[in-house]
Amino acid sequence: MFAYARASDFNAIGKKEAKRVQLDPLKEDLEYTDGAMNLTKTFQVGMVFYKLEPSTAGAEIETMLILDEMDLLSDKFINKLNLFLIGQEVSVADVEIKSIRKEPVIKVTTDFATGYVVQFDLVTPDDFDYCSIYDS
Repeated sequence: MFAYARASDFNAIGKKEAKRVQLDPLKEDLEYTDGAMNLTKTFQVGMVFYKLEPSTAGAEIETMLILDEMDLLSDKFINKLNLFLIGQEVSVADVEIKSIRKEPVIKVTTDFATGYVVQFDLVTPDDFDYCSIYDS
């Protein structure tokens, strides 16, 4: 299951799936590079790969198994995204993944979610139509 929401909205989500990937709202940095007419956009992407865990105390083995599963799932996502971006059949020129960070989270939120927070920057080339500035 996939969701798009702020991290602070997580507890407000009604019925939660046992396993989910949640995408945080994208943040965007804009920077002119290599001259005045080359606007590069860098999207700061944050995702949480999690599975709900029983609230029972002493479930360390279950926690380890969930972390292993979510570690593998998040690695698969990052590698598939990279393959998509560099794939011959896709015309996604010059999009880069940079600064990949992963952090485990254990029994967070009121629903005891365990998994990985994955953050990375997605750098996209300038695709703005500068002639459109002069269109009325």
